[in-house]
Amino acid sequence: MSVFEFDYPQAERFNRDINAGLYQKFYIETPVEDAEFEAADEAANMIEVTIQIVDPAGDPMEEQFAFMLNICTDVDGEVIDNGNVTTSLTTGVLLQAITADTQLHILTDTTGKAVIELTEAVGAATHYLGVVLPNGKYAVSDAVIWT
Repeated sequence: MSVFEFDYPQAERFNRDINAGLYQKFYIETPVEDAEFEAADEAANMIEVTIQIVDPAGDPMEEQFAFMLNICTDVDGEVIDNGNVTTSLTTGVLLQAITADTQLHILTDTTGKAVIELTEAVGAATHYLGVVLPNGKYAVSDAVIWT
């Protein structure tokens, strides 16, 4: 084989092995367990919710993490809101709004925390925040209630 030829099956095996190694490293060295949610009191139709990524002991993770956030209308986090909520991230970085204000790709700060302000247009409402964690687990908040 000349230097210009490439063995594609060998490259596929190499990529598989590298990806498996990265996957194993991530899950062994970064044991993400869950997300904890804390909602502040409502003020002018806005509620601030803190999302903290935690380890198996329930301690805050001191690293940045990317996760998907869904603003939902059901307790299981399966029904995405129809757009009555507007969002503003005050801690962390909005990487991408998949669906404006209802499905967001977020990067935490270096302490594993993101803070989002939720403003409800119709006043009285109940929503839930669903987070797809880096380990694949889906964590859903308690009810966030506007009165």
